[in-house]
Amino acid sequence: MKKYSIIGSGQYNWDIIKLREYPDGFNIGKRNKFVENVLLEEVGGTCGNVMCILSKLGWTALPQVKLINTTEGQQIAQSLASFGCDISYVSLAEKGGFSGMTCTHLEAIKQVNTN
Repeated sequence: MKKYSIIGSGQYNWDIIKLREYPDGFNIGKRNKFVENVLLEEVGGTCGNVMCILSKLGWTALPQVKLINTTEGQQIAQSLASFGCDISYVSLAEKGGFSGMTCTHLEAIKQVNTN
């Protein structure tokens, strides 16, 4: 069976997925107390997702990206490696790029009080 390789340059994010819960219920138009729990933190972005998926499918995936040398940039590089990507073309630089995305799921919305 032939093994495929791909080099991918594009958007690489650090995704944080949170679950927001409202212990006292949710009232529309009011400031509701909430608790947020982080469900997942890992590489994301269009290209980041494709590279990780192809790596899991057995491809040799080589992300090509210049990340800023901060905790977040290092986390993206480590996350890519954890999915099996070859990070030989990932650079950590003082003037690199980085973008983050936070997605919050509102668990208690189904408990909306319409009073």
